[in-house]
Parts: sequence; structure tokens; C-alpha cells
Amino acid sequence: MISALQILPLEAGLAKSTLLVNAKYQSNRLDDWRDQEPGKMLHELRLGELANLNLIPQTPYYGTVDATPLFLILLIEYVNWTGDIELVKQLEGNVDQALKWIDIYANTEGNGFTYYAVKSPLGIYNHGWKDSPDSISRSDGTLAKQPIAVAEVQGYVYMAKRGLAPLLRQLGRKSDASRLEKEAGELKERFNRHFWMKDRKFFAQALDAEGVCDVISSNPAQCLWTGIIDQKYVKYLVDRIFRNDMFTEWGIRTLSSKERRYNPLGYHNGTVWPHDNSIITMGLRKYGFINEMSLLFTGMYEASRAFEGYRLPECFAGLARSEYGIPVKYPVACSPQAWASGTIPFMLTACLGIAPDALNNRLIINKPHLPSWLDNVQFNNVKVGNTLTDLNFRRMEEDTLVNVSKKSGDINVLIEY
Repeated sequence: MISALQILPLEAGLAKSTLLVNAKYQSNRLDDWRDQEPGKMLHELRLGELANLNLIPQTPYYGTVDATPLFLILLIEYVNWTGDIELVKQLEGNVDQALKWIDIYANTEGNGFTYYAVKSPLGIYNHGWKDSPDSISRSDGTLAKQPIAVAEVQGYVYMAKRGLAPLLRQLGRKSDASRLEKEAGELKERFNRHFWMKDRKFFAQALDAEGVCDVISSNPAQCLWTGIIDQKYVKYLVDRIFRNDMFTEWGIRTLSSKERRYNPLGYHNGTVWPHDNSIITMGLRKYGFINEMSLLFTGMYEASRAFEGYRLPECFAGLARSEYGIPVKYPVACSPQAWASGTIPFMLTACLGIAPDALNNRLIINKPHLPSWLDNVQFNNVKVGNTLTDLNFRRMEEDTLVNVSKKSGDINVLIEY
């Protein structure tokens, strides 16, 4: 789903097929063996002898807390690019079931946050994108105890509910749209109150059965993309992720180098993940931190030059650029990997400031910014709805100018400097 989101400006068909396949496998029952609950989206599907004999739960397995809200976000963003409201009508039942899972089955503590807890004897312990057993922890080094509510997933749910509201209005469901907006507003207030760590001037990685997982991590930085961060806390968060213990100059670490569980080669405890950084980059754009966005894009682009064919791996070591000069490889990182491959396109989209609004026949370009190493970008056949637009971005000293060189179809291109 994240890979499809990353390349939406280039290819919307992958998003549609991803939505349809996930809708097909959406759970409709309870099954602890597969960590399955009604309305939940799958985590993993395996085929073969072990699966055929039911010796493993990946048939499919549903141990994921973020796939369900990401399904909704992908649908929203897909419609923003394509205007395909017919797909929303087709998947309306899936949307309702996904929302029901969020509100009922994932709200295990009754406080409006989205939690996870493993039930399958062969299930994975952590159900966020950081799904290794030791990825969620406290500053004293102890591991989080289930049920666990990770920061970024609260942001995904907020983003999903906010974005679904206008789509439901398109379907004539005004009261449901208003309800989702109200729930999103309440979640934002609740998140900023409970996840904000006043003493550390940062957001917690998670809430668990015993309280706050108070480490400094990249998890809440993804919340910038979702819009759930209250404006009064944004500068603190952005400043913190660019300090030396978090920013390697290639990218932002998954965990601060000052934390007890930090390991520059720990899978989710100090490595740099390109896709994680791409989501943070888009969040910096949304909150107007243009220089920081450019800095992160530049670091990741320069890191890519050290890998064959500019192919970013799944992750690389969280060792500082000033100390080693090149990004140190994670020994067994997947390469290629889809969401790593989508990182540079997503970061470029953030820098170009492109925001589609297909339902209103608009393409908005908000404060485009090319970093110092990139003088010119020619983006042809930008498809919004049934229209095509050619755009040329050119850097002039500190400014980036945009020229609409061709338009095909009825679309308003709005450029905001």
C-alpha cells in the first residue's frame, strides 16, 4: 500500500489493483490462529506445503495494525489523483468494515486509540511496520507490553477519517462524514495530550499496557504526514529529529543513538529506512518545513549514489556520514524492495509540491522547491482525472519556477509561491 502511495503521480493503476486485492482478502471472521478479526486487512500470504498443511498462520495472516487504515488512505489518495468515485462505491462495504474494525476490534482499551496484541501462537509480537520483537521499547531498555498503540498508526487513523469524510459526502452520506470529522478531531486532541512527553519535548513511540514507551524514535515523525500533530508541538518534533542522535546526514534513524536499545545495525533500533524517511519528508512538506524537507531529500539521494544503479535497499546502517563517509550496508537488507524503490519518487513529489484534486478538476502546486543539486525537472503527462499536464520546474537561485507547457483536458493548474 505504501509503495502504491509513493508512485501515484507516476502510475495510479498499481493503487487500484492493490486496493482490489486487499479488499478481496479483507477478513470477515474471528480466528486467533491467524490474528484475524472482521474488517481487518491482511499482513502476509504464503503459498506452499507448510501453508497447505496449516502448519503456519500465513494463509493469510492478519497480524498488522496499520494495513487497515493504510487501505483507507490509499483509496483517498487514489481518488484525489483519478477522481474514480466509482471505485469508492464498489468498495463502500469494505470501507465500512475497515472503520468498524478500527472503532471496535482495535479499540481494545476503550480510549479511542488503535492497539494491537498477538493471539496466534506463531504470530509476530509487534504489528506496526517496525515488526521485529524488540522494536518497541522504553528508555530503560525494557520492551513494550501488549496491548500496544504505536504513534504513527494513530496518525494513519486520523488521516483516514479526515480524508474519507468528503468521499462519503460524494455518496450522499453526510451524517457519516460529519461523524468521521468529529471523531478525527477528538483523536487529534487525545493524541497530542497523551503521546506528548513534556519532559522530553517529543512524542512517545507508543502507549502500552504499563504506560508510555518514552524513547526518541522515528515513529511519531511519520505523524507529520498524517496531519495529527498539533501546530504548537511541530517545531519541537522537527528540531529533535534533525539532531545528531537521530539524523545521520543520510537519513533519520529509526531510534535515537542515545537510547539503550540503539544499535546502528539493529533492524528497527537504529538503522535508516528509506521509505520511513520518504513519509517524514512528505510530512515536512505538509507542515511547511521546506529546508528540512530538502535536507532529507538531499541526504537520501546522495546515499542512493553509493548503491548500484542508485537502488536504495530496504535499510542501511545508522552510522553517521561524518564518521564513515559512505552509507554502511545492512548485511541482509532486501534489494530491490518496493517501498525503498518508491522513496525517491515520493520525496521528489514532496519537493515539487504537487497536490491533486481530481474531483474538482484541479492540480495544485504549492511552493515548489528544488534542492541545490537539482536545477531542472521535466514532468510530462501528469495525470489528474482524465487530464494530462506537462510541467517544467526550474531552479533560479533560491526560487523554483514552474511552467505549464501543455494541458490536455479541463483542469485548473493553481501555482502557489
